[in-house]
Amino acid sequence: MKLYILLYFLFNFLFSKNFIYNEDSWYNITSLESVTSISYNYNKIFFSSLNGLFIYDKNHKDITYASFILNNVDNKNIYIVYYDSYRDKIWLLNKDRIIFKSSIGNAWSNIFFSNLNVNSYRDIINIGSNLNYVIIQLRNS
Repeated sequence: MKLYILLYFLFNFLFSKNFIYNEDSWYNITSLESVTSISYNYNKIFFSSLNGLFIYDKNHKDITYASFILNNVDNKNIYIVYYDSYRDKIWLLNKDRIIFKSSIGNAWSNIFFSNLNVNSYRDIINIGSNLNYVIIQLRNS
């Protein structure tokens, strides 16, 4: 009888849904503070903020904190967000560098300010693109 009781509790513990969590089990709630820039693609609007990146989904009509995009980003104070529709890439500017990645990828690529001959994130006022180039607009040029 003790064996049956022990097995019963063991199976309940092992197969209980209360203790088995994955990344999709959690929902991050973060308030959207002051918006620093806005970009969009065909079904999403991206809002950069000093406390992260937010996405408005036009299909579901809801806004969420983009924790899945910012997984590997140390500094989440985003000053500029830009979605490059020509290359399907998301570009972000924070105090440390410009970072970009494919909209479906996980790995970020870095562009350091020294590569652009600028001293600070304050020298960059916009990011854009056309069919041939990605354009980084600087304060002095």
